[in-house]
This record gives sequence, structure tokens and C-alpha cells, in this order.
Amino acid sequence: MNDKAGQIRAVLFDLGDTLINFGKVSALNLFGKSCRRTYYFLKHSNQPVGNYSLYYLKNISNIYFQLLSSKISGKDFDAYDVLKKNCRKYGIELDNEQTEELLWLWYQPLYQKSTTEENLEDTLKQLKKQGLKLGIVSNTFIPRLCLDRHLKELGIIGYFDFQLYSCEFSSRKPTPEIFIEAADKIKVRLPEIVFVGDRIDKDIKPALTLDMKAVLKKAYTNHKDKISEKAYRIHSLSELPELIKDINSKNEK
Repeated sequence: MNDKAGQIRAVLFDLGDTLINFGKVSALNLFGKSCRRTYYFLKHSNQPVGNYSLYYLKNISNIYFQLLSSKISGKDFDAYDVLKKNCRKYGIELDNEQTEELLWLWYQPLYQKSTTEENLEDTLKQLKKQGLKLGIVSNTFIPRLCLDRHLKELGIIGYFDFQLYSCEFSSRKPTPEIFIEAADKIKVRLPEIVFVGDRIDKDIKPALTLDMKAVLKKAYTNHKDKISEKAYRIHSLSELPELIKDINSKNEK
């Protein structure tokens, strides 16, 4: 791909229900599964977890507190930092390997529920062959350790130049700062970037405000929503390579 002005040079993706489909989830159901997995891991590791009911109540009250604090502050927390703090508080001593395994067990119920498009890797491969830089910008409190491992398990992490997770940043979408930071990381001007997401409020509107190209991927989060005429709508990510070729072709005229 050439470097003519106005040409698309990079694609940034939202993660949940864009690259990886989670769909509608029962947060309490998933949380219960996570609690049981982590509880028995800690118990079998001879850690002072007490009885399960107390362990569950401690964890659910803590997560609700973190979510409330996050809503007030406008910044996502990092569940990895919270886990380490709680371990110290309750006298749980784990080495790095055990801590990482505990986190993965906590994330597994969501991981097991997730799906991707059958041809996702081929789509990413085509985009890279077009000379495009690729990145991920996601609002999340799930630690990088879990999300990057998920991407590795899918065999697609190598296609991305970077992953920017809000739990590691000072703000989250739709604030412009996180989009600008992503553009800086990928070293591409905002008007030369396509942002692909499933949320109009957090992905499409802020991208258009910053003069990026915006693509809404069909998902349960937006199936009845109307979008700006300036944005594009796709049913699957496999449509992206041709869409970007079309955009660049029109920009050449």
C-alpha cells in the first residue's frame, strides 16, 4: 500500500463482540463459576481461604466496589492489581506462576463462552498483506495477562502491532485521549485510521469526532441502532479487506 494522503494505513479494533464474540452474558453466573475455580485452586494450594460462602461474599462485594469506583472515576481498574492486593490482605501467598494460573482460572468461564469468526485469521492476514498496521483498543478491567493469552490461544496475537487496554491507561473510550494514544503508538495520523467496533457510543461516535473512519460490526449491542451516514456497517470482519480497498480507491480519485 502506498502512502498517498487520505489512504487508510491502519485498522484499530475493539476487542469484545468485535474481534472476540462474548454475546449476552450472565455476570453472576460467570462470577460464580470463576469463584468456584479459584477457590478450589487456592484451597488445594493450602491457602487460608476459609469456607466457600465467605470467600464468595468477599469477592463479589469487592468486585462491585471496584466497578462502582470505576464508574465514578471514569477509569477502569486492573483486576491483576486487585488480586495481588487481596492476596496480601487475606494472607494468601502465591508465586508468580501460581498468581498467573489463578487469574487464568478466574477468566476461563468467559474464555470458554467466547467465539470468533471462522475465518478471522485469514481476514487479519489479508489486512496485513495490504500493508496495514493493526491494533486493539479495548475498555476492560480484565488483565493483559488473560487477554493476551486468549489472543495467543486463538493464534492471532502476532498480527497486532499493539494492544491498548483501558485498565492500563488513564482513561477509557469514548474519551479522545485513548484514541489519540493509540494513533501515537501505531504512528499513523487519525484520518488514516479505520476504527472497528460494536458500540456506537464508545466506538463509532468518538472515532468520527476525531476524523477517523468508523466501521460498526453487527452485534447484539447494536442490531437496532442507526448510525451516522459517515460510518460504515459490516456484518462480519471478513468484509473489511474489500471495504478498505474501496475506501482507498475512492480517495485516489
